Amino acid sequence: MTYKVAVYLRLSKEEYSNEKESNNITNQKLVIDNYLKEHRKWCTSRCDEANIKAIFPLWEEDREELVYEFIDSGFKTIIKNVKLQCMGEEFLGKVLTKDVVKDIKETGSDACGENGEYHTFVYDGPLFKYPINFKILNVIKNETHGFLEIEEIVHE
Repeated sequence: MTYKVAVYLRLSKEEYSNEKESNNITNQKLVIDNYLKEHRKWCTSRCDEANIKAIFPLWEEDREELVYEFIDSGFKTIIKNVKLQCMGEEFLGKVLTKDVVKDIKETGSDACGENGEYHTFVYDGPLFKYPINFKILNVIKNETHGFLEIEEIVHE
């Protein structure tokens, strides 16, 4: 099963409602990125070609504060992918907590993984109707990255 989640961060309920009523939500692309100028340029260019307005609500905000806000908001996530030259395989499968973020920073990596040091799988949070139950099947490594192979646990 594939999950597609669009998260509109930092919009009040009133702002979201106004945007939705004016149909602006359907013709905009929200980009959760706040640091890489090349990525912003690329995303903006793609959106311009599709006549979609690119929005960068987190642009240049403090990344450590953002990841702590994400954790404090009740989202649950595990580290699913690491760039091995930045972070060790031991980070795979760890739940992202403030202590883990501190460990990540000690490796010299960005708190949010903004440079591709790590990626996560969000399995629960305030926007979820229910948590995604999953199990870790395997650790896969290549020359540059470590990955978790995960599978949803479906209860019938």
